[in-house]
Order: sequence, then C-alpha cells, then structure tokens
Amino acid sequence: MLAIPQHIERSGVRNQPVGYTWRGDADYNRESRALSEKLHAMSRRASLACAASMTQWGVARLQHLSDFQAPQQMIEAAWAANVHPLYCKIPAVYEFNERKGPVDGVLRIFKDLLEDVIRRYDTPNGMNVPGGTVYVYFLARHVMPDKKPFDKWLKWAIERMIALYPFSRDDPIGEPIPHEALDPDFDFRKEEAPELLNEFMRGLDPSTNHYLRTPDEMVADGFQGTPYSV
Repeated sequence: MLAIPQHIERSGVRNQPVGYTWRGDADYNRESRALSEKLHAMSRRASLACAASMTQWGVARLQHLSDFQAPQQMIEAAWAANVHPLYCKIPAVYEFNERKGPVDGVLRIFKDLLEDVIRRYDTPNGMNVPGGTVYVYFLARHVMPDKKPFDKWLKWAIERMIALYPFSRDDPIGEPIPHEALDPDFDFRKEEAPELLNEFMRGLDPSTNHYLRTPDEMVADGFQGTPYSV
C-alpha cells in the first residue's frame, strides 16, 4: 500500500486524539458550489486524484487508532483506476457495516465515499465525479485537528490540477495522473507521468488488495493490452 506522504507527516494531523463529533452523513453530505466549480474545471481523472489524495489525508489522520486496512486498499485501487477503471474491483454492495463510531465508522465512510467516486468515474464522461469528491472534502476537513495544513495543501492541489489537467469537452476524462502529481515535495513534471505510472503499476499486487483485479480478470473483462503496465 502507498506510504503516507511526508507533507502529511509534517502537517501534525497524525497521531492525534479524536477531537471531533461524529453525526454520520450530516458531517459530509453537503454542497459547495465554489469547490464544485473548481473540480469541474479539471479533468475527471484530476477530480478522482483529488478525492484519493483527500482520502489519504483522512485515513492518515486516524490510522494509528484502528486496524482497519480496507480504506488504504481503496486508496491504492483508486490510483490504479485513474490509469484504467478495470483495475479496480468495486464490491457489489457496501461492506463493513459493523465498523462504526468516530474512528472505524469514519474510516468506513472514507472508503465508501472514495468507492462511490470511482463508480461515478467509471461512467460515460464521468460527469458526477466532482459531486462525490466534494463529499470527501467535507469529511476530510471535518476530522482534521488543525485544518490549516489541509486547506493549504488543497488550494495548491486544485490550482495544480486545473493548470496541468484542465477539463476539455473533447476529452472530459483526461490523461492518467500519478499520485506524485499531488505531492508538493515531489518535483513533478507532466512528461514524466508515464514512467511514474509504470513504476506504480509494477508495484501493485492484487493478491494483497482485493479491490484490484487480477490480470486474468482484467483480460476476461475486456482489457486491451498488458495489465499492470502503461
């Protein structure tokens, strides 16, 4: 699974006690016209990338308090889906309903929300991806002990995605995006994306992540090319 980026480690949001209330969907089922407009200004892959990165912030915030691994696996699967949706094996129904409360319940909702963004992405033109990403934003921000580092990163991330991967009516889904593109510590150059994506894909192991399809499953589902390479 992906390591926690150093910019999140430095932010101070990790290894903190729970200091927020948890009211379920009231804490994330909201709308933000301003954020939605910005997400619509970038490609759908870029919006999915933002959702995966924001989920990583939220999971990193609570990781030390739980043994629940599925949210981290879904983050990894989301980045694989950014390359091609067939890499990600979405469950037929939502899982882990026994995971409840302000830690495991929140982690489960992070997984479910990111899963929903992937479902939206795997549709013609992926037009509903930004709406799902807004929900991830509200949940991630809700659980942050100090919201300033997250807000600062998100402002930078949105500006970068709009600049590098703007929305195009001719290609609304856009180009695949490596996770390094949303790491402010990484000197990302767009022309290096294929190499970074190849490196990431080679490191994936469907036997350790049940949200990833095996190469045989991908071929059976119609994937063209060699699975787990770009």
